[in-house]
Amino acid sequence: MVDECLQEVLSNQSSDKMKNIVNTIQEEQNDVIRNTKNKHLIVQGIAGSGKTSVALHRIAFLLYKIKNLKSSNVLIFSPNNVFSKYIANVLPELGEENANETTFHAFAKAYIKEFKNVESFTEFIQRYYANAEKDPALVSFKLSNAMIKAIEDYAKEIENNIKITNNIENKTEVIDKNYLNYLLKDRYNKLPLFSRLEVMAEHLCNKNGISYGKGKRNFLKLIKENLNIKPDYKKLYQDLYLSDAFKAYYGEEKLVKLNNKKINYEDALCFIYLKGILNGFPYSNLIKQIIIDEAQDYNEMQYIILNKIFKKASFTILGDVNQTINPYQKYESLEVLKNILSDNVKYVELNKTYRSSNEIIEYANRVLNLKHVSAIRKPNNVPVKFKNNINELESDVKYLKHKYKSVAIITKNKDEAITLYDLLKDNIKEISIMEDGSKDFNKSLVIVPSYLAKGLEFDSVISYTNKNAIYTKNEKYLFYVVITRAQHELIVYNKPNFY
Repeated sequence: MVDECLQEVLSNQSSDKMKNIVNTIQEEQNDVIRNTKNKHLIVQGIAGSGKTSVALHRIAFLLYKIKNLKSSNVLIFSPNNVFSKYIANVLPELGEENANETTFHAFAKAYIKEFKNVESFTEFIQRYYANAEKDPALVSFKLSNAMIKAIEDYAKEIENNIKITNNIENKTEVIDKNYLNYLLKDRYNKLPLFSRLEVMAEHLCNKNGISYGKGKRNFLKLIKENLNIKPDYKKLYQDLYLSDAFKAYYGEEKLVKLNNKKINYEDALCFIYLKGILNGFPYSNLIKQIIIDEAQDYNEMQYIILNKIFKKASFTILGDVNQTINPYQKYESLEVLKNILSDNVKYVELNKTYRSSNEIIEYANRVLNLKHVSAIRKPNNVPVKFKNNINELESDVKYLKHKYKSVAIITKNKDEAITLYDLLKDNIKEISIMEDGSKDFNKSLVIVPSYLAKGLEFDSVISYTNKNAIYTKNEKYLFYVVITRAQHELIVYNKPNFY
């Protein structure tokens, strides 16, 4: 039997901030929060199982439990800026300073200096739903595990083919190219390929009794000038798609042109991985605990990258394969990530939902044909409603606003959100619209594109799509994300017909 204290909390209406759940933590949640036996935890939790709350309470517990662990040693990867704002109060309420926080997009921007900007995950998803992608098969391949192998094999091709083609000469001597190639290919072959060049320059300074500084810069310049393959990562990345390694996995070569101002999301991941292999991944020993939320939307390449950068950190990875919004990839189970982390890792499942009413969960289960999801809330006897006439939308919004503290109209894409905002704003003054760059978060009455709603919850939700663009079977997981944001009441406009 579920305790009355928990039911009382669940019956409350939601606020602009995530709740501190310390008084209602359940046994299966507590097992995750207090686990110190395993270095890494992978948590597969259904919608509303409290994954994010559990992660934040776990941070607070570890900060209390582990000697010398400080908030500055913890890094949280959030799905977007809106979500970051939403969870900002939890750790301070638990008596701890907020930890470092980032998105993978911000992380990528800091690492990729060769482009002015990097497309965010949200922009990437928007590009798909705007039908702006000309080669979806190639995008899908770039995000696949086969691309990991293609990049690794391409890097080996470069290493096998690279050489210094000429002797180099400074003011006092000529340095034989065979000796230089020995340094490059043998003596320093344990180092990433292009990071060897600086070590070679330092070696030549030492050998010739030349101080570092100008001497090192001069040797480095001469070495690079006489390499047959230059450390030009943009060119090397474009050449990847013409390589034998790429053709071996994809079946044909592709001509890939990069936009100098902005690199696409899928290219950014591959670019980071290739550059990291060739030049070395930046290593951080300050971060000792990593939290990754909405883990199902990261591909395996991203986990490999993060694991190489934060080699000694412990990872807590939380997600739900049924809430995948990336149309190009989906995990059968997050348990596969054990192969990447490998060292003392545990996989856990949370199969109780504390968010939505029985009526909403029963409907969500039908959408994905799920049988193991159980709702903990008491039935509220409010059925899911289905509408088709957009002329009823305004009255539905006003009805929900009168009844609840928080109301969200969740659209499939950004264009639909803008259209509805323009339709309703004159007669419903308090309505707002959420965009990717939004810092402030007001749950009172908001229109949200589906891919920004991840991790959030509202008292009531109106799922809206244009009747000519209803959710398809291929978009069922996105629709599942939308409807499971609702706690007490759900209205669906233009119901999908794939179930």
